[in-house]
Amino acid sequence: VTGVQTCALPIYYSVYFDGSGDYLNVATNAAFNFGTGDATVEFWFNAAGAQPGNYPGIVSSSDYNTSGSASIRYSNTGYSKKIFMYLNGGGDPVIASASTVEYGVWAHVAIVRQGTSLKLYLNGFLDASVTISASLGWNLG
Repeated sequence: VTGVQTCALPIYYSVYFDGSGDYLNVATNAAFNFGTGDATVEFWFNAAGAQPGNYPGIVSSSDYNTSGSASIRYSNTGYSKKIFMYLNGGGDPVIASASTVEYGVWAHVAIVRQGTSLKLYLNGFLDASVTISASLGWNLG
């Protein structure tokens, strides 16, 4: 599947993006604005190679400038082959993987917030952990 894809919650399918202008557009839903509540974002990820640009996103808010808007990125400038999360008003990065994810290799990523603890898991193992007090969410739409 290529081009713009639109779906409603819940998502139980996979989509292939070839890196040429493809993205998934998810309808605005208050459920994505986690605030300071407990939440988990998880996905499988496989990058065929280096992506163009300085900030290649995996899951991203439509408006990075809104306080609390989050973006999960891969292999950003200064974080070669690492998964990390940017949070407007909370840090850049607010958390980054200690381990690298090689090109062409599938990785399972889970970012879990429980109270003020934010943890990043790679392939089922805890890879990074930080304390967070900022609100967290995705301004989707």
